[in-house]
Amino acid sequence: MHTRHVIGLVLAILTIPVLALGLFDPMEGGVAMLVAGLLILGTWLVSRVPVPRLEWMSWAATVGVAMVAIASAVVSWTTEGTGPGRNVPWWLVTLIALYELGVVVTFVSGILYAVRLLHVVRDHRVSVAGAPVD
Repeated sequence: MHTRHVIGLVLAILTIPVLALGLFDPMEGGVAMLVAGLLILGTWLVSRVPVPRLEWMSWAATVGVAMVAIASAVVSWTTEGTGPGRNVPWWLVTLIALYELGVVVTFVSGILYAVRLLHVVRDHRVSVAGAPVD
């Protein structure tokens, strides 16, 4: 059994609740998504098991949408005199909905990555002769 795969599995499992925290709005959830990105990177660096394309692409797109949503909300609130919960523009609601969708996709693909790592750990529990190791 390779220790690096087990450590990678533990990191992948730790990533899942952090991704769930990303379901908050883009400001607070965006910080959780950045931490999740670091955990995903750490998992890959330790285990060397490829991260699914769906996970890293959805993570990058979600972080990008969060940055655009935060920046546009700040500009909108300072120039138009609106604020959180008052006269929220439709395009900002759309950006927040896209952010939430991206977090859900990243969350599901994070679970799939943890399952992939679990399969790698289970496959490495076979000895050289083919007999299972206790």
